[in-house]
Amino acid sequence: MDSKGITVDGISIDEVIEFDLSILASFDENHPHKAGTLDHLGRMYYTRYQGRSDHSLSDISNSIQYSKHAVALLSANDTGKNRILHAIGIRSYSKFEQTGDRSDIDDAIKMAHEAVLCTPEVDVAPKLQMLQALADHYACREGKFGDISDSHSAIGYYQQVVRQVYPHFSSLERLWKNIASQFEAFLNQSAADYDEDSIVKAAEDILTAMIRLGQISNTHQMYQQVIRSGLARALLERSGKKKSLVDLERSIFILTDLMSRADLISRYRSPLGKNLTYAYRCLNSYGFDLKDVFLKTHDRRNLDEALSLSTRSYDYFKSISDDEGLAAAAHHLGSALYARHKHFDDQTSLDNGLEFAKLAIRKTPAVHVWRETRVTNLGRYLAKQYCQVQSGESIQSKRDEIKLLLQTTDLAKSKMEYEEARILVKFYQKCDSSEALDAAIELFKDVVSRETTNRQVFVELANTARRRWRLRGRSEDLELAFSSAETAFVLGSVQEIGEDEKSQTFSIFSTMRGERYLSLGNMDDLQESIRLAEEAIRIAPADDLSSLYMNLALGAGEDITEAVRLCEKALEISPARQLIQRNNYGEVLYQAYRHTQDIKYLDRAIEQGGFIHAAWSGTRPKADNIHWISNYGIRLNQRAIRRQNDSDVVGAINDAQLAIELTKEAYDLTVKLNSKVLRAAMTNNLALRYYTMAKLEMRTTEYRDLAVEFSRKSIGLTSRDHPAFCRRSRVLAECLERLRIESTEEEIVSTYWGAFSSGAAPVKERLFVVPPLSAYLIKTKDIERLDWLLGRAVQLIPQLQIQALRRSNQQERVQLISQLVGLAAAVAVEARSEPLEALNRLEKGRMIIFNSLTDQRQEAFSLKAERPDLHDNLVRLEKTLESNAYEEDDSENADMVEAARFAGRRLDAAHQLDHLIKEIQRIPGLEGFREPPSSEEYQTAACSGPIVVLNATPLRCDALIIRKSGVCSLSLQELDVIDLKKHAEEMQAALSNAARSSGVRRRYALGQARNTLQKTFKWLWKVVVQPVLAHLGFLQPSPSQILPHIWWVCCDTLSLFPLHAAGDHSTDNAENTMKYCISSYTPTVKALMFARKQSHSLAPHTQEPENHALLAIPMPVTPGRYVGQFSNLDTDSELASIRRCAPPSWQPITTLTDPTRESVLAGISSCQIVHFACHALSHPLNPSASQLVLADHQTSPLTVLRLSTLKLKSSRLAFLSACHSAVNLVQSLAEEGITIASAFQLAGFPSVVGTLWQAMDAVAVDVTGRFYKILFAAEEVGDGSGITGEMCARALHEAVEGMKRERRASLIEWASWVHIGD
Repeated sequence: MDSKGITVDGISIDEVIEFDLSILASFDENHPHKAGTLDHLGRMYYTRYQGRSDHSLSDISNSIQYSKHAVALLSANDTGKNRILHAIGIRSYSKFEQTGDRSDIDDAIKMAHEAVLCTPEVDVAPKLQMLQALADHYACREGKFGDISDSHSAIGYYQQVVRQVYPHFSSLERLWKNIASQFEAFLNQSAADYDEDSIVKAAEDILTAMIRLGQISNTHQMYQQVIRSGLARALLERSGKKKSLVDLERSIFILTDLMSRADLISRYRSPLGKNLTYAYRCLNSYGFDLKDVFLKTHDRRNLDEALSLSTRSYDYFKSISDDEGLAAAAHHLGSALYARHKHFDDQTSLDNGLEFAKLAIRKTPAVHVWRETRVTNLGRYLAKQYCQVQSGESIQSKRDEIKLLLQTTDLAKSKMEYEEARILVKFYQKCDSSEALDAAIELFKDVVSRETTNRQVFVELANTARRRWRLRGRSEDLELAFSSAETAFVLGSVQEIGEDEKSQTFSIFSTMRGERYLSLGNMDDLQESIRLAEEAIRIAPADDLSSLYMNLALGAGEDITEAVRLCEKALEISPARQLIQRNNYGEVLYQAYRHTQDIKYLDRAIEQGGFIHAAWSGTRPKADNIHWISNYGIRLNQRAIRRQNDSDVVGAINDAQLAIELTKEAYDLTVKLNSKVLRAAMTNNLALRYYTMAKLEMRTTEYRDLAVEFSRKSIGLTSRDHPAFCRRSRVLAECLERLRIESTEEEIVSTYWGAFSSGAAPVKERLFVVPPLSAYLIKTKDIERLDWLLGRAVQLIPQLQIQALRRSNQQERVQLISQLVGLAAAVAVEARSEPLEALNRLEKGRMIIFNSLTDQRQEAFSLKAERPDLHDNLVRLEKTLESNAYEEDDSENADMVEAARFAGRRLDAAHQLDHLIKEIQRIPGLEGFREPPSSEEYQTAACSGPIVVLNATPLRCDALIIRKSGVCSLSLQELDVIDLKKHAEEMQAALSNAARSSGVRRRYALGQARNTLQKTFKWLWKVVVQPVLAHLGFLQPSPSQILPHIWWVCCDTLSLFPLHAAGDHSTDNAENTMKYCISSYTPTVKALMFARKQSHSLAPHTQEPENHALLAIPMPVTPGRYVGQFSNLDTDSELASIRRCAPPSWQPITTLTDPTRESVLAGISSCQIVHFACHALSHPLNPSASQLVLADHQTSPLTVLRLSTLKLKSSRLAFLSACHSAVNLVQSLAEEGITIASAFQLAGFPSVVGTLWQAMDAVAVDVTGRFYKILFAAEEVGDGSGITGEMCARALHEAVEGMKRERRASLIEWASWVHIGD
């Protein structure tokens, strides 16, 4: 088109352009006017572009090109640069409007942005123009290409404009229009990529500016509606991301106000309505979240707010007839109302919640994703509503009522049966209706038969079958529970499910593995249970980790520190977790206290009880509350007893008083809950609390009378076939006996007899009654009844199920019967003169842990190989008889009252066990199953020499002598139990003092110890050894000149004495044991038989390359907790003495340097002789924790417990050159012989050499050298069968005798060395 009509100052635009071009041609690059001319030329081209009707693209392109060239020549600080950049942006924008090419609008934005940057803040008007132009460019690009981030940028720059704009700003109307258009774009697009904070701030600034500048027209109001709509949308989005109820409430307020306006722009009404509906859905979700917060914190304000929000949502959706929203709101309302009922016992809330739950289902389509959850909730409410059975009402009538309600929900048959079954399980929990439990299991089985891939139904079936297994103890229920859990686990492994659901399947299968381990004792089940639990923890969401860690802690076994750590981890993950987690933590801490007696654990357990008590106070009473209060009171009562023992009487009284108040509170709750079973338990606890206070306040009779009163009440509430009857009767008898209540001995004895006769009680409870009842029978000289009582008690001992318990619990139960068996044996001799019966009683009751493990490896393995079904049934029945143990202070908690359900089950199990053992004894090779050795077996055990079993009791003291000819008894009339204990205490005190002393004091202490030993050994010869040897005829010279061999079995305190050293050693011809016989020791006859069996199974010694024939384990220097804890040992000399006398067949001797537990365990698995030259630590409280001190003893100790788990096959001799390796200093466990030496014997070494007290370094070197020289010489002239136990015993005897004779060694030096085993 022609441009002749376009002029500038009267000159044709074409001429001006030609002139500028000619001028530019004459300028070099650095001419000072070149930039100005270029800019002028650019403006001229743009003027011609605007003037021509065809808007020539060449003109606009030239205009942009020449102006950009001008900008390039200007310096950064040139004041006119921003104007040219702004102009280029405007021209690029104009070009874009014509071409639609994105590169043009991109260029416009770039130029405008640079113009803004170049404009000083003080140039307000130019700055506003350039910011608005930049915002317009962004808005233009968003309008063309739909990039929501451009709208975001536009709004941000408009926000900057309105902060500074003035009322008469020339382009104010256009500004509002452009801003409104961007908010409209925001309304119509997803805000997923928006920064809601920026949008909210921009809208607030713009609306503030509109108010400040005044609303000039209706058009302004229209623009304001659009911007407010955008603000509401941004607040709504931000509330979802940041969980801000304030933002949500603001959004709802704005949207509600806009929707109420008559002048609302019609095209906005629909999207705003959708936003408002969405906002109310969010409000409803907030209500649900607040309900969950309440369940964790128990803060009622959260629950009230949840109900308020869900009610508002419900009203809104009802007003707009939105069924989907109405269903969600009704569902959440029902859930919140149910929570209010559950925690505050509000029946109206339950009724209303049920109605809302039914409405939610009616408004939910059959294929809706939330329908199953809402039906499940209805089931919960129905279960709660209908778990009350009126007098004469049957379970079937309840089922009919529930079915009728479920039918109104249009559920499929399987779903109806599934929900009915879940309701019946709740019914069982509430009403203890076994009929409901049976019906639930049948319904679940029907469902899984049709829905074979429904993982959740298999989980429910596993849990429900497990409940019935625990109720009745039938193996088919255990198998059903296990197989269902296994199926759920397999389905969860192949189905695409969430991590939380997968964790659930691992957890339930782990639980069932653990349950089967507890029932059958299979270690594979235990290990797999732990592995599955750890895997569940690995994949679980954070909310579930707390429970899983707590479950793992409760199964942490002997490692108390690890159990406490896992509990703390659980609480760290979820500090506001359900209170039951804190109760579990308190229980683990309490068990840690019982295990270690460290008061810090008890204090922390009490702290947890206080926290729980404060947290639930004021909520609706339920059984859990009683359980928690009971635990809190039990722990306080324990601390009161501990403080009394520590002479802190004031602290003890304070704790005891608080324990009474808590137990009263628990008792009152049982009255409110109308639970007779719980009330009986808490009545017994209250009696115990008064009993503790009565012992603290002996001057008043008030507490004594209350203790007896509540104890009688407790028994009155308890039937004789209830498992707690035994315990509660014993509590009453002890109150009558120890609180000096005026009552007859007949009443006390009668009460004890009633307790023992309770066949439904756990075996442990019945055995607790035996010692005090025996004391009364001895006092009245009623030997016949005493014989029956103790004989029956010994028969019950195998039912204690020692082998399935942790070692610490094993030792607790052994302490219970430590003196009972000795008395039982004495009574058998006193009442019936039957030494064989006495011997059998001792064998059944002594060294229970050792015998249980040897039986487990022999009889149990044989039974499992022959009849695995009978083996599994045996373990199950014994578990049943020993279920439901109580606290050590006789208290009962709410969990323990479930024992009532097990009463009939336990009685049935006792009868079944008797029949089962008889059936097993009919199997060839198992005729003696669970029986002590027969008379013939005893006689065979004495083939190499007599076995003398020493038993000392207050009733009488005897030696039961086993010879090849039979068993007889010898009364040790001069032995008195009081003298025995006195000599033992004096001897141990003297030895301990000598070991602790140093310097001049040590010489004095050693002299005192020698004098004490001389006196003790002479007394021991007179009252024990001399009568036995005289009876055996050993005091006469032997024709063969070969000393006879005798095995000593020492009961209780006698196990501390070196019988081989008894007598006078002042001259060579003096009377003493070593002069007349060779002595060996064995904890029981059965232990000796076990060693003999191991020894006879060994092949003759050959030096095989892969085996260490003789393994030496020296520790010359031992790391300790402090400098000087362990003295250095001369192990080089000790090992050199072995090398000197070892024949080639035993060379080379393998030596472990810096031995660790794992290297030692690996080494002894393939050696025949192991020689330890190290320190040993004998634990003062827990003999199973005694250890040989190795390089890593502080982190991985080689304990008795660890050694006793070994099963070695080629071992012959363990030589323990270590202090106290053959003695157990825990007097309450003296019957068990739990020593380092016995652990080696149990591990498979037929012969063990050890020490009874501290072994001196030089003596150890001497004894070692002499022993191995004699031993290897005996092997060389032997029959080729290798080293035998007889050789070991004689080698030690001759080594000690030679050292004593040649070195004139003192008693303290040589008398501690003993031979144990074959």
